[in-house]
Amino acid sequence: MRELQRRGYAVAIASGDWEATARHKFQTAGIPFEGLPAAFCDVANPRTDIMRTALARAARHYGRERFDRVIYVADAAWTCAPAASWAGRWSGSRPASSATGCRRSA
Repeated sequence: MRELQRRGYAVAIASGDWEATARHKFQTAGIPFEGLPAAFCDVANPRTDIMRTALARAARHYGRERFDRVIYVADAAWTCAPAASWAGRWSGSRPASSATGCRRSA
């Protein structure tokens, strides 16, 4: 995630887990998440609302009114479906653990 930020990407986390559970998973996996805007299921539900909340928090965090495109990286193919309902707000989605799965370009 730090490499994405170094390259100019505005990174945020949208997780269907409870915040404490997600933070434990990121920490255990060695994924740097501290200081990143994030939303979890304990502040929003369904997943599309979690994603919208993370996007709004990212906009505030990075001082942006909007983003030209949103790239959603999923941990499983089934989590890509909520991104499809954003209709034009996202440019791509792919499960991080698989070279196959959902993918769409706007």
